[in-house]
Amino acid sequence: MKILAVSDTHGDLAAWNKIMARFGQGLDYVVHAGDVLYHPFKLPIKSTYDAEGLAAAMNAAPCPVIIARGNCDADVFSLVLKWPLQDPIAFLQVNDFRLLTTHGDKIPRSQFADLGERFRADVVVFGHSHQPVLEKEGKTLILNPGSASLPRAPAHGRAIQTAALIVDRQVEIFDIETGEAVLSGSVG
Repeated sequence: MKILAVSDTHGDLAAWNKIMARFGQGLDYVVHAGDVLYHPFKLPIKSTYDAEGLAAAMNAAPCPVIIARGNCDADVFSLVLKWPLQDPIAFLQVNDFRLLTTHGDKIPRSQFADLGERFRADVVVFGHSHQPVLEKEGKTLILNPGSASLPRAPAHGRAIQTAALIVDRQVEIFDIETGEAVLSGSVG
């Protein structure tokens, strides 16, 4: 099983293309934790912003794309994306592996472990903060792949564009520029 976890692409086609070129081979699923196409008005528009191109690229993904609606995702996006925007959570089960995705704006971070326990999820993926997180809470791994487009610096490091791979039961958050692992852990 190989799952790409990504969040907060905000219409950045170049970021998507880097991720798919480096890690897209052999994917079973892409899980997107929201804020897919829209660029926030309060930030300068990057030269790599191409919402239409990103929608086309996601529609052409080599595997199903599971999307949890983010606070910047509008209903109109369902007209250009062939994958549904699920709200407030999206759920994926592959054999005995369960993954729950939410953007993180409607369900408080403090409730993720309880949510994981209620759904018997191995992993809860969230976005919204634009900062990578990989923490074990009870039996659930809490994963924020960070932002593929507009990262914010965590307290202990620099701002880098990130995404995550779940391969079997191993998880790595990686720098999309270099492919280097930023954080790693395991499920279970």
